[in-house]
Amino acid sequence: MKGDTSFHRNLLIVANAGSGKTYHLVTRCIQLLQRGEQPEEILALTFTRAAAAEFLQKLFERIAQAANDPEQLQILQEQLGGDCPAIDANGCIKLL
Repeated sequence: MKGDTSFHRNLLIVANAGSGKTYHLVTRCIQLLQRGEQPEEILALTFTRAAAAEFLQKLFERIAQAANDPEQLQILQEQLGGDCPAIDANGCIKLL
């Protein structure tokens, strides 16, 4: 799976196990939240409850790490792409 950070309104991610789907799904959700989308308006589907739990855990972990560590915040900003509104530690806290 390639690290495409360009933003598209709708996105479908289909890939084999271990290819980075969860990473890309988490990144996508953070992009949407940072662009002002309401959490209840975001739909992310998985095949199992375990996958959904892993997704939610990784979402909160990445945001929390960025809120507490300036280096992780910089990494997150780079992962979100240049066309996504800038995020700071306070913005991460608000997302949590």
